[in-house]
Order: sequence, then structure tokens, then C-alpha cells
Amino acid sequence: MEIKSQLSMLQAVSAAMTNFSPAAMASSPINEESCSGVYVADCCAVYLVDPKTPAIGLVHSGRKGTELGVVPNAIKQMIDRFGSDPANMIVQLSPCIRPPHYEVDFAAQIVRQCRALGVKEIHDPAVCTACDLDRYYSYRAEKGKPAACLR
Repeated sequence: MEIKSQLSMLQAVSAAMTNFSPAAMASSPINEESCSGVYVADCCAVYLVDPKTPAIGLVHSGRKGTELGVVPNAIKQMIDRFGSDPANMIVQLSPCIRPPHYEVDFAAQIVRQCRALGVKEIHDPAVCTACDLDRYYSYRAEKGKPAACLR
């Protein structure tokens, strides 16, 4: 499926994310001249793709978002709006903070949430942002010092 035929999943999940800032939601379609992005420091960027429909998504999920179910909400929106089948979806997690540097393994919770909805193909690099500060920025490990640049 060509990228210009895929809509930004952030547009599709906006109704499901009413507890979050509108600034974090996109409303334009992805095409050859645009892209979607999300800033994360220790939280997880979760990429959702259904190769059989025009549904794609990019979700920011940290401790609170994971507890509130933002990734399952995005998956449910893909199902409701595009007829996606979770068994066909591909989920990719980004590096994020993990134990022992953080008391909650929200990446593992995200994986469990996806599996509970029937997602079979989940890629988790199991990389902790706080473990490799030369490569990743970690808000917690760097005590809130702003990143000098995107790494």
C-alpha cells in the first residue's frame, strides 16, 4: 500500500485520546511530502501498522498513557475506523526507560496490552534509554537537563 493512501492514525485516534493535549494530535493525512512524529525522552513511541488497510499510527505512551490504555485505544480506533484485524498488525516499540532505572516496565505492559487484543507481530528492542546516554536522551537519568540536539 502506498504511503499517500495511508492516513495518519493520530487523526483516527484523536477521539479516543480526549484526556490528552490537542497539541499532541495530528489532523492531516500522511503523504509523500509529510510525516508524523512524536517526541519522547523516556516514554515509548509505539508505531502501529496494518499492511492490509490504510491505517497506521504513532502513539506516545509512558507510564500514565500506558495505564490509561492509549495503545489499546489506538488499536481499537484502527479496528473501528478502518476494519483492521489486530492479527494483521505490526507493532514496533522504541527504546524507552526500563527497570532498574524506572520502577515500572511500561514497555512490557504495552506488549501485554497488544497481545490481549490479538496482535501477533510485536517488535520490542528491549533497549533502555537510561542505559546508553551516548546514544539516547533520558530525562530521568540526565535529571531533566534538556537534550542539546536530537540524537
